[in-house]
Amino acid sequence: MRHNSFWRFRKKHFGGLREVPRSHDTNPVNEPFERLLRKIEFFLHYTIWVEDEIIGGNDIRDLQDERYRIIRIFISIKYQNKGFGTRIMQLIEKEFPLATEWSLDTPHLNKRNHHFYEKLGYMKVGGTPNFR
Repeated sequence: MRHNSFWRFRKKHFGGLREVPRSHDTNPVNEPFERLLRKIEFFLHYTIWVEDEIIGGNDIRDLQDERYRIIRIFISIKYQNKGFGTRIMQLIEKEFPLATEWSLDTPHLNKRNHHFYEKLGYMKVGGTPNFR
């Protein structure tokens, strides 16, 4: 039941990502419930709660040898710009004190995400060429 609530939350709160160009298949709004369940089963998944309300979540992949990949982190628009994202990243990093490497990706046109991760000390090491 909780997974179904989380799936509905994601569909509602990722709707704004339609304005960021991306593949139909990679937009979380279009992700089938069964795919979410597989991710929860195979990745390290955290649902973020404030009191009795789901406000976000994130998925982390263990790449072995103390290397991890943040698949996605997201927070409800209602809770953005209130320090939750920064605090969640701090908690993630604290949860894995032996991590020697973190990687992640974010849509190349989403400058807000770029700023968020750079503010936390992450560096851009690759990218997608600009297409016209």
